[in-house]
Amino acid sequence: MRLTTKRFNYFQLACIFSVPLLFPSFDKREFIQVFQIESSLFSILVGNLFLWLIGLGIISMSSIERLNAIENTQNHFGGHGKTVVALLFFVTFVMWFYFRINTAVDDICRLWGIETKWIGVLLGLASTGLSVFGLRLLKWVTTLFFPFFVVYNLYIFYSSERMNGILLQEWSLSFPIVISTILVALPGVVNLPTIFRHAKSRIESYLGLTLLVFLICFFEVSMLFVTTKKEVFINTAFSWVVYVAFIFFNIICSNILNLIFASACLEQWWRWRRSLLSLLIGLIASGFYYIFHLSSQVNLILGLLNVYISCVGVVLIASYLIKIAFKKTFKWMNLMGLILSCLVVTLNHFKYGEDQISSFTSAIGICALFYLCMVFLKESIWSFRGIFLEKK
Repeated sequence: MRLTTKRFNYFQLACIFSVPLLFPSFDKREFIQVFQIESSLFSILVGNLFLWLIGLGIISMSSIERLNAIENTQNHFGGHGKTVVALLFFVTFVMWFYFRINTAVDDICRLWGIETKWIGVLLGLASTGLSVFGLRLLKWVTTLFFPFFVVYNLYIFYSSERMNGILLQEWSLSFPIVISTILVALPGVVNLPTIFRHAKSRIESYLGLTLLVFLICFFEVSMLFVTTKKEVFINTAFSWVVYVAFIFFNIICSNILNLIFASACLEQWWRWRRSLLSLLIGLIASGFYYIFHLSSQVNLILGLLNVYISCVGVVLIASYLIKIAFKKTFKWMNLMGLILSCLVVTLNHFKYGEDQISSFTSAIGICALFYLCMVFLKESIWSFRGIFLEKK
């Protein structure tokens, strides 16, 4: 698709992705609450280093032709595989739109002591209306508010009692936290090309990725030092009014990003303007939120979909490495690897429940085993062919 958006520098790219994540929400700390801070701190750093490496591969395979995330998958899965992945991505981002509204409404209602759906509907409609302005709006708004969110997270470090003596503790590495850190951000990393194709150059993309991973790491580490939910908005320098305003800003920015990603998926079938697609998706999703209240079901489905998208990322990296080694992309092999890993995730999900770490670890293992077997068979067949041809 022809690019019409103005090219962005590395700082603007990092802000577009990171600012919607930089403000604390109650749902963002659950995966690290059961672990000690010493193991969490080091594990988050290691997990984000792996994310940086994955992001480096994702950007490298798409930056030359300036492909979006769906077009990038076509080069590795073929036309039919691209259709399946586009549908998977679309459903996931619509679910994320619903989920982000739901968590924001829960936070606000808990703070105000009220129960109403209209706050969520207003958030959805506001996000939908502003999504018409697309990346241009996100660029200016996130860049403008970036310093405020950084200051807020720095204040968390300053005011937290957990900072006392943290450097004197014995640090350790926790494998579950490393996997959780990767799993939380990997669906977004897989979709980096949709935004990063608008970079001024490949160098700007790489530098933007580095800054983005640093900011995500900074945010996640700051969450370790929030001792209670009450501390997030009461023991801060901001009043509760400012806190609620920040919640609105955070949810609207993240949902505009979700609508941009979802509209990029629909562009594979309808060549409409992206602003029109975003408007249509947002209106349908907002109406769905008002009619249905499916918090537990959405959380369950979204967890499974996130692992599926993470499997897409694993297969893309494996395909990229094989292309470097053999100078060729085996689309049928990649599609088989994706189907196999998603099948393992589904079976693991029904067997062990909502254990995303176990499902993702199993998917990585089966994917690695599959590609090793395929490479072994390919090289063995090639060797035998060479021997018999020489004899003839």
